[in-house]
Amino acid sequence: MSGPDVAQLQSALKTLGYSAAGDKKGHFGTGTSKAVTAFYRAHKFAPLRAEELVPGLAESLSAAVDNVTSAQRALRVATDAVANAKRASGQPGDSLPQARREASYAREDLAVANRKLAALQARTGACWPLAEIVYSPSMPASVTSIDAPVGTDLNTATSARIMTLSVGEPRVTTIVPQGSQEGLRVGMDAVVADDISGEQLPGRVDQLGGFQAAADSDPQTGAAATPAGYPVRIAGEKGVPLSWLGRDVRVTITVRQTARPVLVVPVAAVVTSPDDSTWVSVLRSDGGQVPVAVTTGLIAAGQVEVAPTDPAALHAGMKVIVG
Repeated sequence: MSGPDVAQLQSALKTLGYSAAGDKKGHFGTGTSKAVTAFYRAHKFAPLRAEELVPGLAESLSAAVDNVTSAQRALRVATDAVANAKRASGQPGDSLPQARREASYAREDLAVANRKLAALQARTGACWPLAEIVYSPSMPASVTSIDAPVGTDLNTATSARIMTLSVGEPRVTTIVPQGSQEGLRVGMDAVVADDISGEQLPGRVDQLGGFQAAADSDPQTGAAATPAGYPVRIAGEKGVPLSWLGRDVRVTITVRQTARPVLVVPVAAVVTSPDDSTWVSVLRSDGGQVPVAVTTGLIAAGQVEVAPTDPAALHAGMKVIVG
């Protein structure tokens, strides 16, 4: 048996430490059969054998072995006859030519018997049922969860799912709360950060979805609970490593940015007057409050850019009243 599926199986076995040495790439021969056997035995299972599955194959293999044995014996007898004929050579009724012909026939019979045995042996040995193999339609692919450990009786298992396979380039998904989706566009720069490891990945907004209501986790599908909001998908600039699958990360999307550092205050600190003027209340050291007129700019992450009408009235480090 040969083909690209066999080559993929050999590659997977090699990755797991089971070499199909001796077989050509894509050919399921003795080497691949030994690798499959080693894999099954390492997990304390006996591999299925082709002769157990194909009716009559075991009997044919046994008969072929017997034929080889008989042919080997016949060749030994013919070889002995040649030796005896050589010793009697030159005497009346010389039998050496006939003995040599019989030995030649015996060698041919043994060669035929060996070829037939080899052909049957190529169809026997350990095999891997197709029902136990998942061939990914594309790469990369990664097993993201195993729901039925080795040894699970699938007839009594509570779930029909054995494992979850993620196929294709990994993406980061997040939910943007309602009210924060304004200004988001596909292609915007983003940074994905793992606050535990300190790693960061540059990326871009790859896909924007419509509003979706909050959803509880689903143990049947393995889907996690999601808050209400707008789903956003982020693609890594250089891809997302498979090692990041399943991580909880923080996503920062640059909607707009200022040309220089600016003052920001919490959005809740800005008050709008009936005449549409805006101001903040600065807390003095003696506990008093001083209103400072400001103009507002960009808003992000609950903070708003402000520029005081009097530059000396507001600067970094001052406390403002919220609410």
